[in-house]
Amino acid sequence: MNHNLFSASKRMALGVRLVTLLISALLLACSPREPIRLGFVAGLSGRVADLGIGGRDGALLAVELPPESE
Repeated sequence: MNHNLFSASKRMALGVRLVTLLISALLLACSPREPIRLGFVAGLSGRVADLGIGGRDGALLAVELPPESE
């Protein structure tokens, strides 16, 4: 009786896919980082200006401060 879950050709195809995935991940990790672009949409005038201005100021504050190190 043969108790193999996959035939040799299926194992080979799976191995090729795994190696391709690993090489792709390594190449992506070595590429230069792109800047992260953020957008903010809010009303800065009219009835909702207080919420919009507060949200804008909070977003600017969050972007300007470096993350806390442990």
